[in-house]
Amino acid sequence: MAPRIILVAGLLSSVVGAQACLPASRCETDAHCNANEECAAGRCRVRTDATSSSSGGGADAGSPDAGPVDRNWADWPLAPDRPTDFTTTPETVTDNLTGLTWQRTVIAEPLAWSNAVAYCNDLVYADADDWRLPTMIELVSIVSFDVYEPAINTTAFPATPLDYFWSATHYTNSQLKAWTLHFKFGFTYNDDVAVPHQVRCVRGPGG
Repeated sequence: MAPRIILVAGLLSSVVGAQACLPASRCETDAHCNANEECAAGRCRVRTDATSSSSGGGADAGSPDAGPVDRNWADWPLAPDRPTDFTTTPETVTDNLTGLTWQRTVIAEPLAWSNAVAYCNDLVYADADDWRLPTMIELVSIVSFDVYEPAINTTAFPATPLDYFWSATHYTNSQLKAWTLHFKFGFTYNDDVAVPHQVRCVRGPGG
């Protein structure tokens, strides 16, 4: 299937059918992880000094010889303008379209990017310890583009701050900036990694 190129909130993404773009996060060595991750205690963790790949997917990304696949590239159908297919618990929200599980609420204190990465990597929450900072395309997947203030499903994600949220995706391979998403209108921006922003961790799919 040919890739469909989609411009969403200023972010160019490729949605490629039948690819395994979000593998399980367990590992034995760094070779089992993405380019911007390292193997720590049997799990792939985002390096705080890493740069995200600007390429991803590709026609052979799902093949056994393709190597680690890039979470910056989506492997789910195009979401509706207002995602509603969620399964919620008091602690988490599982998006039944993408298979990703999110923190339902966010911590009160904004964090600089490296602290946000460390916070999610170290998080033990809702009986799970494989949380991570979401990539930009993952963060965009929970935006509701037909509403604003906030641009998100407030039944699934109550009390979402009208503020910037960090992603794990660096801006143009720079270690000094990373992508953020502002949930007032759902717009994407890049910012200096030293600036504190909100954090919502993600895990999965598949744990």
